[in-house]
Amino acid sequence: MTQAALISASMGWTAFRARMERVVGPMEAYDLLMELTRDAGYRHFAVLTARSGADTALPYQVVLTSLSHSSVREYQELDAAFGDKTLVEALRGGRPFFWDRRTPAPLSARAADAGNDNRATDGLLSRLGIRTGLGLPVFRARAPHGFALFGGERPVPDIGQAAHLSFWCNGIYERMARFEQSQRDRPRSRLTARELQCLNWTSAGKTSVEIAAILGLSEHTVNQYIATSSQKLGTVNRTQAVAEAIRLRLID
Repeated sequence: MTQAALISASMGWTAFRARMERVVGPMEAYDLLMELTRDAGYRHFAVLTARSGADTALPYQVVLTSLSHSSVREYQELDAAFGDKTLVEALRGGRPFFWDRRTPAPLSARAADAGNDNRATDGLLSRLGIRTGLGLPVFRARAPHGFALFGGERPVPDIGQAAHLSFWCNGIYERMARFEQSQRDRPRSRLTARELQCLNWTSAGKTSVEIAAILGLSEHTVNQYIATSSQKLGTVNRTQAVAEAIRLRLID
């Protein structure tokens, strides 16, 4: 595989800083991460941030991802039911890691006894075109650390490629902390009660049809509320809108 421009050593500091300065909101962060994902030969990305007091559940929450909201919810439900202990332990280790499930291993009696049956989550990821992946820890000042995850079907990247990808991801994660604070006090007054209701029910895993029935609205109206709230929050879809609203403490 030919190394792409963004993750090669050819970009100088001036060009890197100029590119990073253009990340002024969630949409720009999403676009750059998507470009890095494709350049590195992956299909999807997810940025996670650490949450406190998570002893048994996944110790991180999704704050930005290319996956659909329904896919994220399905994974979370499967994880709650079966527990992807392999991923949890990797995340808790706080170190870069790579996984490869292109050849599914049979479930051993030891794994079954430990309750570590990943076949359901592996099946979902396979349907999404994710059979290998890379996890990179990311850090920022005065804020929880996180992880940048990349998934697809490519083999393990070499150290140089992974290091350059990590460098970009840490820069983006730091930029995200800057614009989060500037946005924290603004959206509450801009989002209407209906928009907040729709986002709240979306975060609970309800579809637009279900939210429409709960609120006595049409499905089209619900979709419009979610679309306008996403625009106001500077996000690209309902998954990012929910994550941003949670991060800004607009919804639980």
